Amino acid sequence: MRNGKNITINEYGFLFKENGKESVEWEKAAVSESAFDAIVKMIEEGKNAEEQVLTMGFSKGYGTVIRAKSHVGIIRTSDGTTIEILPKINGNALDSETGRNTVRDIFLKMLRTLKDSKYKDFPNVSLKLLDFPVLEIYIFIFLEEVGKLVKKGIKKNYVGREGNLLFLKWKLQPGNNLKRNLVHQERLFVQYDEFVENIPENKLIKSTLVFLNRLSKNETNRRRIREFLFVFDGIEESVDFQADIGSIKNISGLHGHYERTLAWVKIFLEKQSVVGVHGSTVTLSLLYPMEKLFESYVTKKIKACWKFADVKTQDSEHSLVVEHDGGKKFGLRPDIVARFSGRAGECIIMDTKWKILDEHRGSDNYGISHSDMYQLYAYARKYDSEELYLIYPKCETFASPSIAPFYYHGNGNEGGEKTVVLHVINYDLVTDFCCVCDWGAIDGFE
Repeated sequence: MRNGKNITINEYGFLFKENGKESVEWEKAAVSESAFDAIVKMIEEGKNAEEQVLTMGFSKGYGTVIRAKSHVGIIRTSDGTTIEILPKINGNALDSETGRNTVRDIFLKMLRTLKDSKYKDFPNVSLKLLDFPVLEIYIFIFLEEVGKLVKKGIKKNYVGREGNLLFLKWKLQPGNNLKRNLVHQERLFVQYDEFVENIPENKLIKSTLVFLNRLSKNETNRRRIREFLFVFDGIEESVDFQADIGSIKNISGLHGHYERTLAWVKIFLEKQSVVGVHGSTVTLSLLYPMEKLFESYVTKKIKACWKFADVKTQDSEHSLVVEHDGGKKFGLRPDIVARFSGRAGECIIMDTKWKILDEHRGSDNYGISHSDMYQLYAYARKYDSEELYLIYPKCETFASPSIAPFYYHGNGNEGGEKTVVLHVINYDLVTDFCCVCDWGAIDGFE
């Protein structure tokens, strides 16, 4: 889907060079030749990176293309093109009443759940705003925080100064005074503190406003940026982002409105994201692996829906090998370990997988990987669990709440082993329904 230099595609979609073709499909979009070349250069410069978020490929009828992978968010190139990559969610999550695509609001609510995320204070933005590109929504929310800050008052602090003045102010520096004022004895070289607004916190905010004024294309955002630049008119821009951020020793110890605003400053000026994309042709990148987003979101929802005595995430209590050369090896880290209230020691293990399953391909194991089955079995043995879950996103090929359960051991009679059952279920990101919250909906559960 194309709108000027704002380009939107789904994860696993692709970009192709404009050649007279236009596309309004979520799976592919045309970009200008300069934008295409800029992204190609970015890929080449980052080819040795641990994670590749974009790759080169070929598509019949389009030639060489740039393919997205399972990372979502935004990339902005130096020629002014913004590539917005959204999750591929169950037919693009069209609202049946309004016909509006709800992928952006689903993406934003998933971002709120990231651990230590700067997005936890995302407000429930209006439906009109959700039609904006994700970048403009980020900018809008940052400006909301700046507005709260301005309303409560811009912070001032004491800054050390030196000067050759006509009067004594604070502390005379005899050595410098003698050297500088041997002739002009009417002056005094002094050291003093001045209570000013021109402090690192405000410089960083000013620099972010200047940066976003060049970045934003939305007139509402641009108007608010200009208003705030007027408020910050007497404050200098930061000339060293890292030094100024480093000088703020404890951001979390600041007043709430400054803490939230500076969290966004770090996002924009330091390009903070779970996955960094760097290169001379990239001016901003905020990308997140969908595997992590899905895990974070589902985990939060399960914690809210279920009543357990204890719920742990990414638990590291056990290892596959309990002893080797004096220590443990091959640590196990299930996504969720939940222990029932009143049933000492009993627990269930859950893992999330951002992958498309096909409930009709039983002969091909529905697309479930062997390694995932082995991994869940190891969890069951080490945690002494009889109930396991693999949770996938609901999609067109996996529309039923669950598929038939898998039994590692049946009826408690196989070699004296306990019954161990694995449920493969899905989570509907559109309706927020998952049968793991409704025991009766899971086939085979007792």
